Amino acid sequence: MTYVLKLLAMVLFVTCVAAYAFKPAFKELLSPAEYKRAWNVVMVTVVCTYLCKFPGVFLFVLAAVAVYAAVLVDRGPVGKLAVYLLLASVAPPIHVNLGGVGGINYLLSLDHLRVMSLVLVSWAAIELVAAKSQPRTVRFLWVDLLVVAYQLLRILLMVPHSSLTTLVRASVEAGLDILLPYYVVTRGIRSMADLRFAGGHMLIGLLFAASVGVAEAALQHNLFSGLQSFYGVQWQLTYQLMRGGLVRVQAATPQPIVLAFMMLFAIGLAYWLKGEQWRRARVTALFGAIFIALAATFSRGQWLAAAAL
Repeated sequence: MTYVLKLLAMVLFVTCVAAYAFKPAFKELLSPAEYKRAWNVVMVTVVCTYLCKFPGVFLFVLAAVAVYAAVLVDRGPVGKLAVYLLLASVAPPIHVNLGGVGGINYLLSLDHLRVMSLVLVSWAAIELVAAKSQPRTVRFLWVDLLVVAYQLLRILLMVPHSSLTTLVRASVEAGLDILLPYYVVTRGIRSMADLRFAGGHMLIGLLFAASVGVAEAALQHNLFSGLQSFYGVQWQLTYQLMRGGLVRVQAATPQPIVLAFMMLFAIGLAYWLKGEQWRRARVTALFGAIFIALAATFSRGQWLAAAAL
């Protein structure tokens, strides 16, 4: 427990420094109250991550924090989507299998993303369906058919070698992981202001991951992987991956390549949100953290992609 508390202290320190350092870059994106609230949600989530001890307790507390944060934001489906995108990069992939019955191993594997999809994204989807009086700005698109068809194809390819239970589970997982978030994103965001609000919250989550990556590179120690023994849940093959004697950073992700892809997305998202301001000194720290974290993942394919970008 002492080791976990030390990790918690380090991550909280990194979070406070990041919230202070990146604040000038968000001046035109979020109000001071919105920016402060977003980082407070990150801090509360970090504390819960390091103290809950049991996977089921952690997922329940995370759901409560996410719902409370969505109520505070109070912007309808966009607010719930913003909280979902914010916390997607903050919580580690602690998961629990819902117990099966009879000959069924387990009914469903729940992780932080699926729990938030259940409590936040489904809530937003219900609001969108119920708001029939509002004019629909996004109608049926061909891309909708392609997204659904791809999930159906994936499940159909499983039919010859999968049981009925596995097929049902895969269908539910596809709905929670892909289709439900896709519906809320494409139907819930109705203006550029909505898009920038949700994107700003997502960028804060990505910057938290980048900041943890910078700290891991400096300390040469992963700050989240030790939670695997604390929770009794394994989400990576080894506790630390090395490259040339140096630790490959990964923050709360299951492996460095995942963090590298997130940093690639953060580059494009930050550039779009800041526009012509990306050269200003107050934005330098933002891009600096992203590039340092990306470099410290030692993911050569993502290095090449960043150079091309």
